[in-house]
Amino acid sequence: LQVKNSPELWTEAVRIDRRAGQANAAKIQCSRALQQLPAAGSLWIELIELETKPADKASRFSDAFQNCDTDPNLIAAGARIFAESRKIKNAREWFERAVKTSAVYGDVWASYFKFELHHGTEEQRNSVMRRCIEAAPRYGEKWTSVAKDPENVDMPTEEILKRVALLVA
Repeated sequence: LQVKNSPELWTEAVRIDRRAGQANAAKIQCSRALQQLPAAGSLWIELIELETKPADKASRFSDAFQNCDTDPNLIAAGARIFAESRKIKNAREWFERAVKTSAVYGDVWASYFKFELHHGTEEQRNSVMRRCIEAAPRYGEKWTSVAKDPENVDMPTEEILKRVALLVA
């Protein structure tokens, strides 16, 4: 496995720097990685999260979206940027776009559900829950860690969604 062709390894290297409090090193690492893999949504998400100002996050998202406009996790990151800026309608539209891009990513559903817990009505939360159950997601870093945990064997999708919603950004 070559590091230069692995977005997962690059992403983890950036996260290690970030957890160590080395934001500048993480940005440099991310920039190097994106030169090799410009369509790696996970790296763009890390770079967006390293920004501190909402305007800088939005600018990074714009760059990222030009390079990988079909990554549901990246689209959900854009929705979270709108939510942070209190642009609730826009955030909801982008979450819809994310789940329509690929309904099998549980982390995206969990982010959407968490958003609706804070900003939506009971009807909107139930709609997201129902649609998630119908989609039967099976991918996502946090989703698979919860769903495949031996303690969670036979746990219904509804409960997995609620647990993952506590873990997502």
